[in-house]
Amino acid sequence: MRKSFLSISIFKIVFIAVIIGAALTVTYGILVTSKSVLYNAFALGKYLTMGPDVYGFPGSGGFLYTKPALRSLVMPWRNTQNNLRTIQALSDTLGRRGIKLIVVPVPDKEAILQTYSPFRAYNVGRQRMRMIAMLRKSNVDVIDLAGLFQAAQKKDAVFNKEDHHWNDRGSMIAARVIADSVNARLGVSTAKARYSFKDTVVYEPGYTAMRLGDSSLYPRACRIIMDSSGRPFKDSVWSDIMIFGDCFTSVNKAYGGGLGAGIAYFSNRPTFTISHFDPNPHAPAQMLNFLKNRKKEPKIILWVFLSYFLSWQLDEF
Repeated sequence: MRKSFLSISIFKIVFIAVIIGAALTVTYGILVTSKSVLYNAFALGKYLTMGPDVYGFPGSGGFLYTKPALRSLVMPWRNTQNNLRTIQALSDTLGRRGIKLIVVPVPDKEAILQTYSPFRAYNVGRQRMRMIAMLRKSNVDVIDLAGLFQAAQKKDAVFNKEDHHWNDRGSMIAARVIADSVNARLGVSTAKARYSFKDTVVYEPGYTAMRLGDSSLYPRACRIIMDSSGRPFKDSVWSDIMIFGDCFTSVNKAYGGGLGAGIAYFSNRPTFTISHFDPNPHAPAQMLNFLKNRKKEPKIILWVFLSYFLSWQLDEF
């Protein structure tokens, strides 16, 4: 009798999950497979049962995740059309000045790993994918790293366990892909190799772990990019490649590593990075204001930020 009752209870849970998932599919268009139905139903339930003060939460394997990113995967985006117009206007404005804007929305850790859920789905974050498709249709260049990260994650981690940032491996994978895109636009550099590298280990706190009360320092791999004199990489204010990025672009930057240094290494071109440039509502205007103070304008601007920021509202400028 007890076994029968347990079987019925499991059936009910699965049935309810499928119904919720199907409703989300019809309403928001964010699910595409039966696995996605189960994943999104579970993820939505997890999100809705979290307290208002929750920021980070654990998954299996010691990985920590964030509630804001999970929200962007299971809740509707309200600002898609507004943000599409704003980013398109920014791209057009920069284009008239001879500057190419390339948008790089970094995949959310919650979409790639999913160790917080018993159900896994390859194709999640439909609203993100829809936004990217709309941007491309509007002639905005976008580099989508999701598929690459999903494949890479099967071999080794691309995100830190203790926070939402990518690790050194993730940033170098992104740097190579972005460098290929840069070289496709500017031409392959024929200059003598400017950079070399050495691998080391640094110790850093985990941002999500700190929000949960853990201020421990964790060992992190770090690839230090060095110039021709053997010194750690430094930004070049005269570079043709400018990177406006959120906190992801600051990972390992202090040591001469990270995304900007990696792009310089793979493209054989100097870069200039402005980190902690979160896509707040005023970001497009701030970007243009920053360019007013430069004597030499870049040829390419890379706007790098965590994908869930696309669900925020950007102010028109």
